[in-house]
Amino acid sequence: MKNRYIFFKRLYSDYLLLFTKKEKLIAFNIDNTIISILENSSDTITKILTDKNISYIVVDNLDIIERKNFTNNNYNLYKKKAYLINMSNKLINKYYKDHTDNV
Repeated sequence: MKNRYIFFKRLYSDYLLLFTKKEKLIAFNIDNTIISILENSSDTITKILTDKNISYIVVDNLDIIERKNFTNNNYNLYKKKAYLINMSNKLINKYYKDHTDNV
């Protein structure tokens, strides 16, 4: 599954990639972080992405099931936010690890 992600990401770098696995949609790497930022318990992932104008592709095996493209695609904006959140989490974890070792 990870190899498929890498393959499709090279082809569609400005899209959030979702893969079907046992009737559920899953994502990897930075796409998974973006979904965790936006996740809402009441709405489906595709509805949230549509509301936020994030272009996405749903893949089953090697077939593209659904493809939504927006002219004002916000994928790169949320990608930058996800990178900042990952970086801040790493800094916080390192800070607490360094300070709890001395106790």
